[in-house]
Amino acid sequence: MASTLKDIADLAGVSVSTASIVMRGNGSRRKISEKTQQKVLDAAKSLNYTPDMRAKALREGFSGTAVITLFWATDIRLQMLSRFIQGLQAAPDASRCEIMIKTYENDHLREALTDGTLRGCNGIIICNPSGSDMDYLEHHDFPVPIVLYNRYSRKYSAVHMDDRIIGQYPAFVFAKHGRKYPAILKAPSTFGGMNVRTSIFEEQAVTS
Repeated sequence: MASTLKDIADLAGVSVSTASIVMRGNGSRRKISEKTQQKVLDAAKSLNYTPDMRAKALREGFSGTAVITLFWATDIRLQMLSRFIQGLQAAPDASRCEIMIKTYENDHLREALTDGTLRGCNGIIICNPSGSDMDYLEHHDFPVPIVLYNRYSRKYSAVHMDDRIIGQYPAFVFAKHGRKYPAILKAPSTFGGMNVRTSIFEEQAVTS
């Protein structure tokens, strides 16, 4: 049996209305604490929750509002998710979209992109997929439009930063202050752009 908002609320120890607000991406706007938001998202993830948008449409009537499912990797801080949602809500056409949040683990995106999720939305935004997740996306086709955030793709529309500039700018700052021998502390890269940033920084820091 599919999980419901009540199941999420019970597991997280919150009201159904609170769980609904968080899963719609309105937690910060409604002044729900980040700790409570995280509890709700963790509960949804553990229950593999997928919103039944067809049932919702039958109950409420189709309003012409597009349902966008936002896939957010669990290794990204909740604070960043709140800022991302705020940016989406500030868009001119935000009132015409309903945002649903679905968390997933890096390297396990294929498990989160279920048939139920695909059927329940009009479009998908996938944030910060890992290298193996990108490989999965590039070799599969999906029935709804997909936009990638902070990744490059020839197949999908994407919004991303310039990794070369990100690597060049700190090297410029080091050179401006006369620093010629910077040390680099870095985490294992989860996507190719991290390697680009590091290599550009190393190259610029040495030649500056």
